[in-house]
Amino acid sequence: TKKAETDSAKEWTADTLGAVPETVTTEIEGNHVDAFPALEATKDGVRVKVFPTKAAADASMVTATLAMLMRQIAVSPTQMTKGLPLRQRVAVDKYPHGGAAGLVEDARIAAIRDLMFAHGGPVRTPEEFDALLNKVKPDVPGAVRRAVVGIAGGVAEYINIAAELNKWSGPAIDDVKAQMAFLLPKNAITIHGMEHLQHLPRYLSAVQMRLDDMNHDPDRDADRQAVIDDVKTYLDAKLTRLPKGAARSKPVKEILWRIEELRVSLFAQRLGTSRPVSPRRIEKMVDKL
Repeated sequence: TKKAETDSAKEWTADTLGAVPETVTTEIEGNHVDAFPALEATKDGVRVKVFPTKAAADASMVTATLAMLMRQIAVSPTQMTKGLPLRQRVAVDKYPHGGAAGLVEDARIAAIRDLMFAHGGPVRTPEEFDALLNKVKPDVPGAVRRAVVGIAGGVAEYINIAAELNKWSGPAIDDVKAQMAFLLPKNAITIHGMEHLQHLPRYLSAVQMRLDDMNHDPDRDADRQAVIDDVKTYLDAKLTRLPKGAARSKPVKEILWRIEELRVSLFAQRLGTSRPVSPRRIEKMVDKL
């Protein structure tokens, strides 16, 4: 299999790496064994590496193809944030994960990844890659701009609430801080996608309403918090019985977002939820894991 591997090349052409076959056959102790070549991203380019499993090869192809596309598709942070309302622009500049440049870079990575898959995903010849690049590249600035505009209002709310939380302490505030960390982690757009982050302003409005009500009736807040804690405990108990990587699976992520909707229904019911939600509905989702 080593003969199928190559040194790193800055560009993927017919002359450097050529086409990458899906399988190669090698002989081990007299037995013919299939192995799986794929592109692997390196510090300054890509190379061909042979993997023992198809899953590992496929994962490497995704990472390498994304890395090659990212090297050839740039966007301007200034252009992507131009024209935002002043309050949103100030908030984006204060974005906790690298300011405006960090937000735009997150949106760029997510846009390139999503467009790559929308156009068929990784390919195995340099000619097919050039065609993929030509399909993806023109659509990236628009996708990045839509993401930035879509999340900017939520970022403004996030900045305000984060500042307010510094004045508070206690178990309920610890819970809100953990919620905020979930909603807007580093690389939030890449991790969560705009499908979920479009609801960020509503989730944060619910947080603000909770903070406003907390002073008036802390016992009621504690009762509502207990409902959230019970659901999270139910999920955690199930995860301890599942394989280690289950917590990162799509079904579990969907449950976590459903818990966000449950928070809205408990702490800010008048805002409404994106779908019907209750503790029992979430427990049924957990049971299906």
